[in-house]
Amino acid sequence: MSPSWRDRVEVFVGARELRLEVVPRGWKSREPRRIVRETQGAAADLAAALAESAHRGCDVRIVLSNFHVRYAAVGEAGLLAGAAEREAAGRQVLRSVYGEAADDWRIVMDADSAGVAVVAGAARSLIDGLRHACASVGASRVRIQPLLACAMNGALPALDKDEIGHAGWFGVLEDDRLVLATLDGDGIRAVRGLRIRQDAGGEIAAMLQRARLLDADASGRSLLVLASDRIVPLALGPESDLRVRTVPLTGTLQEV
Repeated sequence: MSPSWRDRVEVFVGARELRLEVVPRGWKSREPRRIVRETQGAAADLAAALAESAHRGCDVRIVLSNFHVRYAAVGEAGLLAGAAEREAAGRQVLRSVYGEAADDWRIVMDADSAGVAVVAGAARSLIDGLRHACASVGASRVRIQPLLACAMNGALPALDKDEIGHAGWFGVLEDDRLVLATLDGDGIRAVRGLRIRQDAGGEIAAMLQRARLLDADASGRSLLVLASDRIVPLALGPESDLRVRTVPLTGTLQEV
């Protein structure tokens, strides 16, 4: 089978839902197929959905909800020698925030950063289960990506140069969770998570102000780019000198 004829499967693993879009390839065209399942066992449900809907040898991209991923940042990552040191540093910083639970996580770190590098951790059992599900249908290529990375890449085409230059924070609001990254000229310098309890607008505004104080610099950046699955008015007073630019949240396969 020609590589250009492989089915392409996009997957989003949410907190309680598994969403798939199967794009068939081949000489006889068919419409993409969309599958949504409530799930408590993402790996088993993914294996069943792929067996029913995708040809063997398919390419699979999986985006993990922030419900499943925890983030941190490691400074001076360029001084770390090799993958083992990078994983050890990433695990240490996640363990310092989330405790012993991080010992059972798969850890990945931004390999391109010589300064501050973003670290993401997710349950080893989930990652291994999803890869096994893809292997069960002979998937040719499998890529697993955290929602934060997917959302940032998806937001860039919606921003102009001025907005990119003034963006001091990038946030992902998904269901009741916010991930907020502080930005500078070199990329992400800090990342924090927040579970929304009641008032999304007020709680996000308060977290933004805390991040502004904790990560203070002289860059003059004043824009929050918020990738969100809904419109949320933020309670930012005019005296704060902060602005918000809301962009669609990509990667969740959520129908608008």
